[in-house]
Amino acid sequence: MNASFSAKLDDAFKSGGLLGLWEMLKIKGSALYSTVALLNHMDAVITQIGEDDSRKDRLNEIIAAKDRRVFLKLLNDSVEKLNVLDIRLSVITVSRAAKTLKSRQCTYNSFAKLITELKGRMRDELSATSLYVIDAKRAEYYEPKEPHFGVEVANRFPSANYEIEEAGKCLALRRSTACVTHLMRAVEPALNSLATALGVTFDRAGWNTILDQIDRAVRLIGSGEGPHAPDWKADQKFYSEAAAHLRLIKDAWRNHAMHLRDRYDEERAEAVFLNVRTVMRHVAIRLSEPEVG
Repeated sequence: MNASFSAKLDDAFKSGGLLGLWEMLKIKGSALYSTVALLNHMDAVITQIGEDDSRKDRLNEIIAAKDRRVFLKLLNDSVEKLNVLDIRLSVITVSRAAKTLKSRQCTYNSFAKLITELKGRMRDELSATSLYVIDAKRAEYYEPKEPHFGVEVANRFPSANYEIEEAGKCLALRRSTACVTHLMRAVEPALNSLATALGVTFDRAGWNTILDQIDRAVRLIGSGEGPHAPDWKADQKFYSEAAAHLRLIKDAWRNHAMHLRDRYDEERAEAVFLNVRTVMRHVAIRLSEPEVG
């Protein structure tokens, strides 16, 4: 087996990563096909021996040295394939069959029963493995090539990265309400940065209180009561747009998602995803996550 494919398979299963159907078939399918072929070959050898009319009772004889070497090689080859398939009880069954062969007391009939047992064990173990299929359209949400909301947002709001990634995975896996919940947590650093920039206290205050104070601070930009910069109109536009986006998120989704008032389907969850991305990209144009401490 190609080492890079094997490594990719291991990484995907350890990290909850994603494999395409072609890769899965190439890795797992090849191992399964090879193992079945090896077992069928052993079956064929035993069947051929049993059909030898010259020796009716040969299947009850101890396996000949030449046949034993063939069977041991085939069993050893199958262990590698079974390890790729990650069916460990079948590997144990192969090890037991090899040990029985090496004892030089195993008959053809006894070995045939071991092969039948191995086939059943493989079938049982493979039946216990489930695969979740993600269509191509949603695979990018599960494992994006770049940060979902862009590099700028990822750099400016690092504490939101985990929530954004989890929101994407939930969207790909059709866990729509969970996706929205992660998004509501992801957007908080953007609200915090906006409040901090305008001198509004963020800690332990509710969203409604914070946004009311932000709205008041925005209205004061350019007036005699607030800071007056030469480009105050651009400042006011930037902050008022950010505040409007955040209030929409609060009223339309956050209050309902965080207080068990609503459930979301895929279409609505994706709409929330795109809206949160819009506001965080907007805030990231000027602001960054406030430093702690």
